Amino acid sequence: MMHRSERAFEDLADFAGDDRGDDRTDGGAGSSELPEFPGPGGLEELLSRADDLARWVEVAHATVRSFPARFADLDLSGLELGLVLLRDRLIPEARAGLELPLVGLLCGGTNVGKSTLVNSLAGRVVSESGSTASKTKRLIGLGAYDRLKALVQAHPAFALLPATELARPDTRRHAVYRSDQGDLPDDLPLLLDTPDIDSSDTRCRDATRDGLRLADFAIWVTTQQKYKDESGIRFLNEAMALMRCRFDVFNQALPRHAEALEDMMRDYGERWPENERAIFRVAEHPDLTEGEGLLPPAELEALRQKLRDVQAERRRVKAQGVLHALGQAGGRLAATARSMVHRQREWRRVIAATQQRFERHLFDPLRRLPGHEAPFELQGAIMRVLGPRIQTPVSDLVSQINRSAGDALTWTLRKLPFGRLFGTGDEPPDPVTRRDDADLQRAREILENARYDLLEFARERAESGHPLLVKFHQELKGVELPTPEMLAERLDRHFQEAVPRQLLPVIVRFENDLERFCDDNPSLITAMKAVIPGFSALAALAAAVLSIHTMTFLPGATEYLLGGLALPVFERLKGVLPENLLQVSESLAREPFIQRARDDFAKTRRAIFLTAADWLFGPVAPLLTPIDLRVKDVGLEIARLQDLWKETFRDDL
Repeated sequence: MMHRSERAFEDLADFAGDDRGDDRTDGGAGSSELPEFPGPGGLEELLSRADDLARWVEVAHATVRSFPARFADLDLSGLELGLVLLRDRLIPEARAGLELPLVGLLCGGTNVGKSTLVNSLAGRVVSESGSTASKTKRLIGLGAYDRLKALVQAHPAFALLPATELARPDTRRHAVYRSDQGDLPDDLPLLLDTPDIDSSDTRCRDATRDGLRLADFAIWVTTQQKYKDESGIRFLNEAMALMRCRFDVFNQALPRHAEALEDMMRDYGERWPENERAIFRVAEHPDLTEGEGLLPPAELEALRQKLRDVQAERRRVKAQGVLHALGQAGGRLAATARSMVHRQREWRRVIAATQQRFERHLFDPLRRLPGHEAPFELQGAIMRVLGPRIQTPVSDLVSQINRSAGDALTWTLRKLPFGRLFGTGDEPPDPVTRRDDADLQRAREILENARYDLLEFARERAESGHPLLVKFHQELKGVELPTPEMLAERLDRHFQEAVPRQLLPVIVRFENDLERFCDDNPSLITAMKAVIPGFSALAALAAAVLSIHTMTFLPGATEYLLGGLALPVFERLKGVLPENLLQVSESLAREPFIQRARDDFAKTRRAIFLTAADWLFGPVAPLLTPIDLRVKDVGLEIARLQDLWKETFRDDL
């Protein structure tokens, strides 16, 4: 049976609007759990902290994959941005001391002229271009081989392959394909030509986004028709969180496009005010279909000069770019971390509240069934052991091994001359049967009520509109819970099978312990014989009363015997029997094996009914798997990385 907490859980009624102080910091995901780092400050601590935070992000990624439904309504883009920042930007650049090649990512939508621009900058066709659809399907690297190789070696997930490999149908996504048509001049940075970001081919979009892992700045090529395209804006939102510098190339421009160019300048400035940018207007040239399809050199001279400038200041561009990414992408990572840890706490409250309902309406009522404290089978065992030992003719009593103490008491009262004084009337139903029937009926009601309560509980909470609660209700409705009729039928069958298998060994063990006790304590039998000489019927009655007195530790347990007459009868019998016999029974009641047998009986009987509870709880349990994400103050970590970056590369900022 699954573990179920016994403590009182928070109710979920205030769940949607009460965080109960869970988010104790503004900059991160909760209380800080910082690892030990060697030495204060410097490159070593910078790399250690960045690696530790990257591992946290990787675990968070895995957590999202494990529990997609729990985070479906949250914006988790900060995780991917944070991982790119740490694994592909900060750590490689810090290890290389800002000596990696400077890389520009040339990107944009369909048919905006990216490849034409690349070819024109190179002065030759190095990337195939077309007039209708994307010709570029992967990242095309343009620049000297040794610089491209150094770039790829700093990013082990990528490979450097010749452009001829693009003809293969299974081209690698994480690769840079080097054109064999020549290199860019050394005074220009490396350039990566990318597929269309608005392509319907997801491989193209993924390849372009992978380019963010390698590039230091963006060359955004757009047109009057494309500059407000939503797919492009979404891409730039990611790119501008990782890059400080962007060159906007308004391509294929005509005089009538001046208003659109002005609108683009204003709109982009409002969207990404923290980014450094330069804006270039490239006129439309309808005659590009002639010759090699290159733009006139003079058309791109201003852009080419800007590229020379950033190449000359590549260390500054890199140092400021990573610092910018720590502020922008790092800030998004911290916000995502806060959301995830907050969601983790919210989900724990959902689990706690659901488990509380199960405890309150299912498990606790089944534990408290009164039959668990009515061990008639153990009383019958006392009769079977003591009756023959005091030489009482109780053959009628022991002819059936499962006769209970209630039967013994009824039979004995009928045999006694003064039995009518106790008002026994007709023989009552077997108390074992009556006890079991009553508990089974109650257990059926408990199972049915718990099923209804759980579904209503989830439905009512979902009405709050909180996405987590709505999703949980939807998942719960999808669980195949047994119907009330199925629960009742399974309970009856299970009880019939479990009693002889689980409860009978407890009774047999107790009977064996009692026999050993009697063998080791002959004075008990001697005392019983001494106080009831000559009265065989009274001896049987003594054994019955002894069993009741011995096993009745909790008030009300004997109410199953003769209905409401049980306790009054027992009290009157105490006045009839010799005091010595009652003293013997009290002595026996204090023996540890008696208490142990009683506890084992109650525990075993509870387990039989709690197994039935798992038929209802079991299908729901997989939905209640807790999210286990280490609490970490990501905002504080990002701030510390910013300080360490400034300290380590202050001469380049």
